[in-house]
Amino acid sequence: MKGLKTRVVAKAAEAVLAERQVCCCPQGVQRPALVPTEAETGQLENLENPRDEVCCDVSQARWTQKAVIVSDTGSPAQQGNSEEEWFMIVHAAAEAAGCWVSAGQCLRLMGDLDGALVCARQAVQVSEDAEAQLLCLELSCEQVKAGHETTEAFLCMQKLHKQPSLRRSQAARAAEAVQKQPSEELTLAGWELFVMCTAKEESGSNSDLCGLTVAAQLVTRAAELQKPSEELQRLLALASQAADACRAPLMAELRSGSGAGSWAIRQLVLVAWSQGQALGRSGQWSWSSAMFAAGHQLLASCEAPPPVPPSPAPDRSSARAREFVDARAWCLISDASAQLQQAKEDGGSLKGAMALLEKAHRLCQRSRELEKQGIHGEVPFSSAASCQRRFLILVLLEFEVRCLEGVAEQELRCFVDEATSSERLSVKCLLALSKIAASQSRRRLAIHCLQSYLIRSTGGSDPDFEQILPAYREILSLHACRNDCLEVFDGILNVLKSKSVNVSDEREKPCVKDEIQWLVATAWNNGAHFFRLQHYRWAEEWMKKSLALAKFSPGLPSEKMTEGYMACLKHCT
Repeated sequence: MKGLKTRVVAKAAEAVLAERQVCCCPQGVQRPALVPTEAETGQLENLENPRDEVCCDVSQARWTQKAVIVSDTGSPAQQGNSEEEWFMIVHAAAEAAGCWVSAGQCLRLMGDLDGALVCARQAVQVSEDAEAQLLCLELSCEQVKAGHETTEAFLCMQKLHKQPSLRRSQAARAAEAVQKQPSEELTLAGWELFVMCTAKEESGSNSDLCGLTVAAQLVTRAAELQKPSEELQRLLALASQAADACRAPLMAELRSGSGAGSWAIRQLVLVAWSQGQALGRSGQWSWSSAMFAAGHQLLASCEAPPPVPPSPAPDRSSARAREFVDARAWCLISDASAQLQQAKEDGGSLKGAMALLEKAHRLCQRSRELEKQGIHGEVPFSSAASCQRRFLILVLLEFEVRCLEGVAEQELRCFVDEATSSERLSVKCLLALSKIAASQSRRRLAIHCLQSYLIRSTGGSDPDFEQILPAYREILSLHACRNDCLEVFDGILNVLKSKSVNVSDEREKPCVKDEIQWLVATAWNNGAHFFRLQHYRWAEEWMKKSLALAKFSPGLPSEKMTEGYMACLKHCT
């Protein structure tokens, strides 16, 4: 019909419905009859292509009538209403919202974004429908791109997050809408919504890796923006759910070690690991523990069970399995370490840390079994040096946890002897164990560790006195009584005599000379102490030890020392 200007073509209610309600009827416009008049029918039929103009999928519509068109001539605008005013006839709020959404989509296609947004807002007011909220979000984001505030867009996004019936396709539309506007916070919220819906809908072999890939991008960007630890932990948990949802295709990809899913898992674990380390360095032990636990959860959720029967020869999937086992062990050990530090600060329980260490022990055992089968990983976590370092840290952590839990000293000595009997454990580990024991006021246990270290260190043909003599000094400092140290000095003299040490030799390091001189001075000072107390027998013993040690360090005032010793002997006779 010539002169007709179409503003909105909306779907109206089904004609068969008994009760109908006017959702919006402009002032001065009467409610029409259920059946359109001949003039109205002619107007609708004479439209060139109403279906294309409104972009309406009639095949999905249950509506059987069309609304009246607002036109230039004879329109409600001539009765004092604006050209955009229109009305719909519906029988329920959900159908009313559908009408408003259809109208908003039409206006959006025609370029009237303000009018479309008004319709979208009306749809949201009528019903909390997902399509209505989604349209409102899309239009709000377009306004954000034009320089408007993001308040309404954030409100729409929050409502979509609470929408239980939101489908993945709708979440994808939301994520696409927010990705094209300048607010990065809104973009992250859209990505999170998509991952949530993907994790909820997908399962089985028909799932894909889109949700997991977006989750990796989401977590990575959140870490770059230095989001709070609580938010990062929540996003990592969501990523773990996304990994569970696409387990079948993810496992198939991880066997080859390449692809989007493999990249996503590695990226997520890397973020969790780096965040855990950073939080640990700043003393935020509880959050550090949470990050390492999140990394372990991601790895555990996509670790494949061993093949049955086992593969006759190592392959790429076996190498991937070894890498996952090693990485999980490291996450557990780091988590236990963070829990240990937290317990030392607040006096909390260590049961959780001990349970993590037991799990790590089992994973290390599996890793050794895979290594015996000739299976080697291709990442640093699986290198021989990394595995040896991991075992060392595991022993130290378990020893400290046992000390803090009040385990009996005899049991701890057995633990030390059993742990250090392994060839994979460096002898220097005993020095670290002694430090831990001393920090827990377990002097005799610390001395036992140092004595074990000295036995293993002095047994070779070329002992390192740069390490041995400081160990002797530590033992001397741990003894509560001066005279208890006499046997230690006897041991030092025996070692020096058997190895023919001479600090005047240019091959000897300066620190060895300093250590021997410190021993000479300590023994002499002990003798002088007892001499002043007139305990001449003890004074004579200490001065004699000092003179004997002075022979290994030429340049000391041995003549004056001898004179003092002779004066002490006069009192002893």
